[in-house]
Amino acid sequence: MAGKKPKGKVTCPNCNAELRVPLSARTLQITCPRCHTSFTHSQAPGFFSAVTKTLLVVVILAAIAGGGWYFRGDIANLMKPSEKEDSVSYSGDWVTISYSGLINRSLYTHNQETIGKVLPDIPDYDDSYKGLVQPYFEPYSVLCHDVLLSVNGPDTLPSVNILDQYPVGSEQPAWVALFREGHFQLYYNEHLIRLFIKGTDPNRAVEVQLPVIRLAVNDIINSPNMSIEKIEVYTFVNNYATTELRLNLNPAVFAVADFDLAPHRKSIDLDALDDFLKSGVILEAAEVAHSNDLYFFGKPSNNQTLDGNPVTIADLAVAYRSTFYHGYGKPYASLDQHEDNRYAKVSFGGHLQNTHLGKALLEADKTFKTLTSGIDPNSGKSVVEKITRSVPDFLTRNERSLIRGTDTTYGHVAYWFYPDSIEIVTDGTMALLLKDQFLSEVDHRSVDGPIPYAYWTTAKHINANYGKYKNALASYRELATAARIMAFMNWLKTTDAPSNIELDELLSVRLPACTTPTKLRRMLTVTTVAYPEDSALTAENVRKHDRVYNVSELLEKCSPNGTDRELLDAAGDYVDGLDENQWMSHENQLLNSSLDRQSRIIDERKAQIDSLDQLIKATAKTLDRKDRVALKAYNDMVDDYNRLVTKHQMDVSKYNMAAAGASASKTIGRSISSIIGAIDLDPDQFLLIHDPSGTPALTEVYTANSKMKTSGRVARSGEWRRNLAGQGGAKVNPLPSSNWSLHTSSDPHRYEYNLSRSYHTTLTVSSATAGWRLEIRNGEKRDLVMLSEDEHTLEVSHPELNVVGKGTITQQGRRFDFSR
Repeated sequence: MAGKKPKGKVTCPNCNAELRVPLSARTLQITCPRCHTSFTHSQAPGFFSAVTKTLLVVVILAAIAGGGWYFRGDIANLMKPSEKEDSVSYSGDWVTISYSGLINRSLYTHNQETIGKVLPDIPDYDDSYKGLVQPYFEPYSVLCHDVLLSVNGPDTLPSVNILDQYPVGSEQPAWVALFREGHFQLYYNEHLIRLFIKGTDPNRAVEVQLPVIRLAVNDIINSPNMSIEKIEVYTFVNNYATTELRLNLNPAVFAVADFDLAPHRKSIDLDALDDFLKSGVILEAAEVAHSNDLYFFGKPSNNQTLDGNPVTIADLAVAYRSTFYHGYGKPYASLDQHEDNRYAKVSFGGHLQNTHLGKALLEADKTFKTLTSGIDPNSGKSVVEKITRSVPDFLTRNERSLIRGTDTTYGHVAYWFYPDSIEIVTDGTMALLLKDQFLSEVDHRSVDGPIPYAYWTTAKHINANYGKYKNALASYRELATAARIMAFMNWLKTTDAPSNIELDELLSVRLPACTTPTKLRRMLTVTTVAYPEDSALTAENVRKHDRVYNVSELLEKCSPNGTDRELLDAAGDYVDGLDENQWMSHENQLLNSSLDRQSRIIDERKAQIDSLDQLIKATAKTLDRKDRVALKAYNDMVDDYNRLVTKHQMDVSKYNMAAAGASASKTIGRSISSIIGAIDLDPDQFLLIHDPSGTPALTEVYTANSKMKTSGRVARSGEWRRNLAGQGGAKVNPLPSSNWSLHTSSDPHRYEYNLSRSYHTTLTVSSATAGWRLEIRNGEKRDLVMLSEDEHTLEVSHPELNVVGKGTITQQGRRFDFSR
């Protein structure tokens, strides 16, 4: 489960089912989702290292000698910030930067615990536990440049943060996200590039992490108005456990001509690969050829979309970045606990935020809410009828609860999609996708006691009818597309491709502008059901008797600190305020309407009978029975009266029977859609089946590949399509034309530069207070760094990164303690 505490597996003592569990120093109460047996489990924090992570064949990617953070593998392979200080060799001139006082410890992490709760446990758990705080702690590396300026003095020719050229959600190369989270920092002006890289030895850090940083450097030196002369490289270490950065003030300095920017492996023809994807195919297979060319295979299809857009090379770049460069936090998309309980926090792992792939995963996660109540969280309207057309026996989770006779107010029960069932078969060279289905499960850790029947049966129904749900829901079709792309990227990690092919060139691909939300309003729904007291509520008739209300707007009137029970009570109060006819099902409303009409008819006929009765009695008093005409008229009137009475008695009898059937019990089911749950994309959980002898399906791909002929910009053989392989190489993404122009000032201690129409820097050096103030304005964005030597403080403000505070300088300028 992505982002949770490291997980192991335990065996149910009743049915022997293997269940995922987190590592925890606490005793866990576990309920088996299969047999519903409850039992306790406890373990030591170090247990995770001994847990077997898969039941089938696991391919272990051998560590590359000397490999590092960004060198062909996980982001955390080289530098482990939690290493003890005495185990790391620090040569050079180092300063310590404490960001402990800047941390908001009340923020919730992906495992629904606050930073303050997670932080003390970091040293006791596997490295993946650090992924919970990685998105919060990595951005503090921006302080490295601020501290460097305070030690060496500010640049009179200002240095620009590369991120200023790429606002969040804008079109940008794939490598930018790695810099935005803080694994790297890069500043530049027209003569200088200044890099901050994880490591202790700057020369070694450049060698290890060159595949990524060369992309950024190449973009800058190929931009207009640049005459870069040198590149400074500083190293730093970010220790999550101590909430400290260590910065080496001694850089490695390179002349641009001496900085290695050439590829060291076989380049990828990115344009040819993009043409292949744009030809309208669905990915079926991949190959790492003996020529070290990378091929993808597919068949014609119009269904391979992400966020409603056809899959392109940009989506492959996002999947590659997520798989190879996720750091301590594994790839996932999730709706988590928010500090404001009326909302859900939108969380991503593996740099999936602000991408089409991330948005597709988010929509699939939101679909769990649709399956809870039948209400689409985007439109706020019911989609039950639409789903039922493809899934005839579809029931919402709330309907299952009502049939069971249980309350649907059950708290934070989470649904998750796991990649365990996504299958790829490979002979080491070729890989073929066998299954693109995620496995839906209920997170038994999110409940106290047994998992409610409606929850686990809903998940079971999704798994058994996944193909039908894909037909009904675009979000599940796109989830299958995401499964395919991620599966092939995970397979690539197990091959020789990282050592022989310049896969990092995918990071040079420019991603389209895209923004994902950071929070979503929770969906508050009420399901009511009314049915005859002497009948049973069943799967066949529940939808005839229930009604669903989307009352999410009530959340705005609730307190941000309100509990789930308080929110549910608000929903209950709303329904209690409705009259009986409003909460009844549509069928019962029609029945009541019919009864009302019948009642009016009965009343009208009764009035006719009474009127005729009075007329008959009055006529009888004066009737001349010898007058045959008058007597006949009188008898006809009596016959009409008798017919009306008979009809009236029949109507009353029919009404009473119908009214008896309409006598219904009122049951209200209130629910808040699950706010915790996710799409887990942990690379370790994708199923990889090794079959050296091949399978008939692999043979089919090999046969098609041997008959491929170039047609346009794609190779074809029957239904099969394949990308071409050419010279290729990384994309160059020049920055906009800029010019550092000095704005003259009468103050000799004031330097004002205009980089562009919207980008301005002002540096003011004050001899009176022995310090300086650097303000950077980029449109509406304002950044500030201010040193006061007299007060021994360094004030910083980087609002976009949520890094705002003041540092106290101690230990003769060797320690900086920041606080808000």
